[in-house]
Amino acid sequence: MAVSDLSTTPPLDIPPYSQRACHMTVKAPGQPPESGFLTVVYYTHNGRVDTSLARWDSDSAISQYYDALKEKLRSGVDMNNPTLKACMEHYPAIDPKSIDPTMHQAAVSLRAMLVRRCLANHAALQALYQDMYFIHR
Repeated sequence: MAVSDLSTTPPLDIPPYSQRACHMTVKAPGQPPESGFLTVVYYTHNGRVDTSLARWDSDSAISQYYDALKEKLRSGVDMNNPTLKACMEHYPAIDPKSIDPTMHQAAVSLRAMLVRRCLANHAALQALYQDMYFIHR
């Protein structure tokens, strides 16, 4: 495998989360070259890395994702949803204190991931409480 056009993005460090990413082009034997981002997200607990997650996102997959996301936003997001409001308040906007647009994109993506996780956790807890209610009736 050959790696070329390697460029790192500034690290995003918002305790207890941190994220490191680099843009690169990879070429596996017999395959066309593919450009994208290799991102590693860390969760730190008690001063040690507790969890890390590595992810590869090709440029084409990112473009498709954001095109689909723009369509969803155009069709409307219920900003009056109390759960969404609570999750957005719990994870306020992140200011990376940088003029680099990549840092701002990373901060928006990190907040979006946290808000989505909050919404999923709320839905899972709601389902659990409903199950417990019917079990104990």
